[in-house]
Amino acid sequence: MPTAKRKQIKSSSEGNKRKATSSSEDKSESNTDASSPIKPSRDDGVCLEKPSISEILSNFLMVNYDHLQDETKRQATNVCKVILKHIQEEGAPEPSESEVKYAEVYNKYVKMENKSMYNIYDLFGRSLLEKQFDTICGIITKDYLFKGFNSESLIELLKKEMADSTSIIFRPDFDDLYCGVDQTEKSSKRSKKAGKTPAAMRSKEQASTTPEIISDERTSKVLMTTISDEILGPESSHSSLKKETVSSDILQFEVVYNDGSIESLEKLLAAKNIFGKQLPKMPKDYIARLVFDRSHRAILGSKEGKIVGGISFRPFFTQGFAEIAFCAVTGNEQVKGYGTRLMNHLKDYSQSIGVFRFLTYADNYAIGYFKKQGFTKDISLDEKRYKGYIKDYDGGTLMECVIRADINYLDVPLMLRKQIAAVNQKLDTICNSNIIHPGLSVFKKGEKISNLRDIPGLAESNHVIDPKASQLQNIMREVLEKVKKNEYSWPFLVPVDANEVPDYYDVIKNPMDLSSIEQRLNSGYYRTKDIFVSDFRLIFDNCRTYNAETTEYYECANKLEEYFKSLLKGALGK
Repeated sequence: MPTAKRKQIKSSSEGNKRKATSSSEDKSESNTDASSPIKPSRDDGVCLEKPSISEILSNFLMVNYDHLQDETKRQATNVCKVILKHIQEEGAPEPSESEVKYAEVYNKYVKMENKSMYNIYDLFGRSLLEKQFDTICGIITKDYLFKGFNSESLIELLKKEMADSTSIIFRPDFDDLYCGVDQTEKSSKRSKKAGKTPAAMRSKEQASTTPEIISDERTSKVLMTTISDEILGPESSHSSLKKETVSSDILQFEVVYNDGSIESLEKLLAAKNIFGKQLPKMPKDYIARLVFDRSHRAILGSKEGKIVGGISFRPFFTQGFAEIAFCAVTGNEQVKGYGTRLMNHLKDYSQSIGVFRFLTYADNYAIGYFKKQGFTKDISLDEKRYKGYIKDYDGGTLMECVIRADINYLDVPLMLRKQIAAVNQKLDTICNSNIIHPGLSVFKKGEKISNLRDIPGLAESNHVIDPKASQLQNIMREVLEKVKKNEYSWPFLVPVDANEVPDYYDVIKNPMDLSSIEQRLNSGYYRTKDIFVSDFRLIFDNCRTYNAETTEYYECANKLEEYFKSLLKGALGK
């Protein structure tokens, strides 16, 4: 993980825009000088929208190009400097009515007395970049040539970042999240300053803003939280929705990694043993290698001081995702919702380190679990971001989970309870399903119910049989009997014999006959006259589809249809 200080985008004092011509000899490499740095303002009172445009582009280069060769990084830096150059030249145009955020920043800019002392790209942030982005990118792709570098690929990559509302490059705390994840001393000071508030105890106000930074201290107890019956997972819906306190069902969660300490190694060893037992097809040495890998971390759940489950994962900060390697709960603690609790804490922890995507390979037995946790088989992350970074597993299904920055995942169970309560409350206002009526006594006396409406609650349920329904059944039965006795009904009385007409069912995909209609009528299938009429029409249409107009069958279909319509007109008024 990178720990070096962030490189600032540099810009030349002279522009490098060239006129577009049809002559290939005029196309030359952009000669933007990479040695003269732009110094973004770091004064919180001066920067009107954080992060500023120069910081956003610097973050973008750090995330997407810092791991590549120096020449590629230099060319990418040149493209970003050209973007800054044109933003400075274009200035700050007036906002339109729909540009609410930009208008807010623009009004602050107009009121500045010393605005000429600062660069536009150090004062404005995402709102101005989005406003000018398409225009400037069009200029770059048309009028600039960067030898040996495809600027269009950078533009496309930047477009994807801008379309991603959770992208780390727009985080004001990018330096802390990206560059300082492993700086223990710095993190320790930050934790002391913040009072080391446990993640699960964050207020809703904290959860809706920037997530709390949880540092990897050598004590390995960065995410320690005591969970009572108030924090229950959706997996254990049969018990989690009850307000019963189970004193023994108390879990503690913590993030542990191989920092060399005996305490951490013992906990990782316990997790390794659980993974090995619950994942018997996975090689034991492979599990050990990943669990104890210093680039991997594990969120562990313990009960009464004993590790009962965990998730081993590896964050790829430069690529913007984390890979889940193993996830398991010990056998005697399964089906209690612990897996969901572990995943919720992992999501909460990932928010705090600026990682908003999970990737994992799930076997057939684990796909259901991951679907419950919000994973999908539709991968939205660009393949270039993860190809070659994660290991492909034979027989596994790649799944992805996108984490929303505005959700406190530790409050999800409580949120679900409130939603269920709200739905039930609404149902109680529109129906009487909550009212329990006493049982009927007529059956004990051997009597019959003369009127269904006398059954308590049945009338209010709107399920009382309409008297017209039985009348309709009688009419349809009468029509069917008359049709069967008609002289032209003989071809349609029973299904077509496939032995006599081998290709019939290849042509007719929805066969129908009068005996089938009679069976449906006896079973109560025809709730409306339209369904009844539709089946008769299907008989006639099938006959005319398969047989030629000159055949006797075709004539029978036409004659019987006319007779059927006359019966309907008299009996059903249609």
